[in-house]
Formats: sequence, C-alpha cells, structure tokens
Amino acid sequence: MEKFFLIDGSSFIFRAFYGIPPMFRSDGTPTNAVFGFCSMLLRLISKRKHGRYAIVADSGSQTFRNDLYSAYKANRIETPEELKPQFDLIKEAVEAFSLPSIAMKGFEADDVIASYAREAHEKGHAVEIVSSDKDLMQLVNHTVYMYDAMKDKEIHSSDVMERFGIRPNQVVDLQAMMGDASDNVPGIKGIGPKTASKLLQEHETLEGIYANIQKVNPAGLQKKLLDDREMAFLSKRLVKLDEYVPNLPELDSIQEAQIDLEKLRRFFEKMEFRQLAPRLDSLNGGSKRESKYSGTRRVETSIEAGIFSEKFKKEKRIAMSLGEKGCAFYTPSLGCVYFDFPQKDGDLFSSRPSFFNQMEVLFSEKSIDKIVYDTKAVFHVLKRDDFDCQDIQTLGYDLLGEGDWKKLVKHFHLPPSPLFQEDLDQVGFEAYANWMLFEQLEKILKEDEKRKKLYQEIDLPLASVLYRMERNGICLDK
Repeated sequence: MEKFFLIDGSSFIFRAFYGIPPMFRSDGTPTNAVFGFCSMLLRLISKRKHGRYAIVADSGSQTFRNDLYSAYKANRIETPEELKPQFDLIKEAVEAFSLPSIAMKGFEADDVIASYAREAHEKGHAVEIVSSDKDLMQLVNHTVYMYDAMKDKEIHSSDVMERFGIRPNQVVDLQAMMGDASDNVPGIKGIGPKTASKLLQEHETLEGIYANIQKVNPAGLQKKLLDDREMAFLSKRLVKLDEYVPNLPELDSIQEAQIDLEKLRRFFEKMEFRQLAPRLDSLNGGSKRESKYSGTRRVETSIEAGIFSEKFKKEKRIAMSLGEKGCAFYTPSLGCVYFDFPQKDGDLFSSRPSFFNQMEVLFSEKSIDKIVYDTKAVFHVLKRDDFDCQDIQTLGYDLLGEGDWKKLVKHFHLPPSPLFQEDLDQVGFEAYANWMLFEQLEKILKEDEKRKKLYQEIDLPLASVLYRMERNGICLDK
C-alpha cells in the first residue's frame, strides 16, 4: 500500500496569507503568504515523512459549475493587492520543493483531489487530503482522510459524524440543503445544518427526502423543501465533486518527495526567509542533530562529580536545566548528567560543597558557553549572576517573536517532552532540548547582525540588571 498526500494549494495559500502578519522582502515585495505556505509545507513533510506528494491547484475562476449556475462564486471578493504578486513566488516555492503542481482547466482543485482520491482508494492505497475544507469531507472513507495542517488534526469518518451527525457520503446532500454562502450555492432557504442533518438521518439522501415529502413535519419545513426543490438539486450538482476529471497525469506519476535541500535553501535566501533555513535539517531525517534523548545519569558521589567536572572542562559549550530537585547538564559527547539539590534549607548546594567546588568552573569559566532557558530565573535559583549565559527564551523573542519553550520546541520540530515520572528525566530531557533549540536559533542569529547586536549587547546584560533589582530592590527619592 502506498500513501498519497494531496495538498489543497489554494487552502494553504489563503490560510497563510490571512494567518501570517504582513511581511516584506527588502525590496518591498510582500511575502507573508509565501512564507506561511513554505512553513506549512516544511512542517507537513518533516512530520509526515515518506509518501507521494502533490500540490493540487485551481486553474482559474471559470469551471463547469459556472455553466450550471452563472452566479456560482459570483460573490467572491477581489484578491487582495498584497497577495497578487505572491502567486508567482509560490509557484517558484513549489518548484524549489521539487513537488508536482497539478491543475486542470475547467475544474476546481477539489475535483482533481476527488479524482485522485477515488483512484487511489480503488487501488488499495491510503490518501491524506491536506485541507480543512468541508467540501472535501464527502471523500472521507476508511482509506481516505483529511489533515488540517494549521490545527495538526486528522479528520476521519468519525469526526465528520461528530460534527454533522451524518456519514461522509451524506455531506453532499447536507450541503445541497444548507447551501454555501462563501461559494454562493443557494441551497434551501431557512434550512440549516441541524435540520438538514435530522432529515438525512431519517431519509438517507436528498432524493429520499423528496420521495417521502409527505412524511416531513412540520408543515412549514415541508413547504420550504417544496418551494426550493429545484434549487436543492441544482445545489447538489454544484457541491458534488467530480471524481472522473479527464486527462489528468497518471496517479503513478505522483512520486515520493525528493527535495533538493540546496535548491530550497537558495530559494529561502532569495526570499530572505532566515527563520526557515535551519528547519531544512528536518527534511533530511535530522541527520545533523543528536538523534534521540538517551536518558539521564544521576551523579551519586563526590568522586563522580570530580570526574564529570574534568570532562565538562574540556567542552566549549554545555546546556543546562534547573528542576525542583536538581540540575542537569548536557553535551552530545557526555549526554545528560544530573545533580540533586541539597534537601535542607539554606543557600543552594550549601550542604553539598563537593558539588559546588567541583562544578563551579562551569559557571565561572567564560570559555564555556552555558545554554539556559530564562537566564534571570537561573540567577534567582543559583543566587548569583556572575556568569554569562546563552538564553533560549530571549533569543526566541529577539529572532522569532516567540519565547515560550514548548512553542519553540514545536517550531523547530523537536520531539515534545514526554511525561516523565522523575525530576531527573524531565530536567535531563529539557537540558538536551535546550541544546537542540540553541543550535537552530544560533543559525538564524548568525545571519542577522542587527538582532545579534540587540541580543548580545542589550537583552542578555539586562537579565543581570533585572535580577539584582528584583533581589535587592531599588531606591526611591521619596
């Protein structure tokens, strides 16, 4: 069994355009739709991995549905001016991803998707339709499902049933009665989703409803159905997807994604998408990253602390994380090492001087880069601010406008934190993830001198100032 990913290109474009704040290249070209399109495509391919991918696009505004009903989609608003110049750039993006883009004159993208989904299903293949468009829910069955990339949610038959109270193969009849204001599909005046769903639960299809029209109650509902019978069946023809679009490229012509990373990297450079370039590793199986978190070792004795201290002294960079009960350090060569905090009151490490003496070099040695999340919080826990840190939280805000740890992990497609039973494993994993996050953020930082200066000369030193203000207070004139 093969797996096909049929991506609704129009849905991606418009969700990106309206979901991403305005962005402009240095020459003034608007780029937010292109950026969002590329970001969603990166996330999709890196997460879904192996399969055959195709972008399915609309070929133009006129289709066979306009011949059936001249007012079809006549109410659509004009394409925003900021979006128009981005269509050609999105075509370049698709080429940069080395993915096929398929469109057929006289048909909508949904018809092309329906035709490929039908054929793939008949041949026993699995199909993931990457879209949230309810018009495509009529195609869902046991081998065909949908995926909402923005919400990271799969849509199966049970989800359609939960939303509308009907099976996917009844969605066409539901829409025929409801109509669709966005596409100017008339439907039946005065009938909404609840009423339409109830009628279909009782009579199965639109034809079944009219075959039993005398049994429909109340009388007012029966009258609505009779008055708009012609519009109901016209609407059904408008919303029913054509599963036999002629002259399409063969299904087997849709191949596994074979992405040329350098070609895509050059496109990102041309578009000035500095935030996306570091994510290209995720398309390459993550080969440049530490593959997995492999557990955390607890240091039990002073002898062990001394051994690890000597090993850490040879490292140029360490990542750390503080938990409620202890502190973890991580490097790729040494893995995760965990030290318990003392259990009695007093300054941190006061009951374990051997730890402090052995590991103090990690805080005092300026040649060792220390990676943390939230420098100021670390200063408060350790009750000292006489050492420098690389702060993931600050760096995230400066480069991406986002400093939340979990959101940064998701942004760079790192594995989410598992639910650990012990503080040791939780804090160890966070130290490991801090290393991975900084690797990605540092790549962006190196390409942006202005933000690099902001981060290094203003925001990092500010953590120490704020820590001292919070700990010591400030003097007021009165």
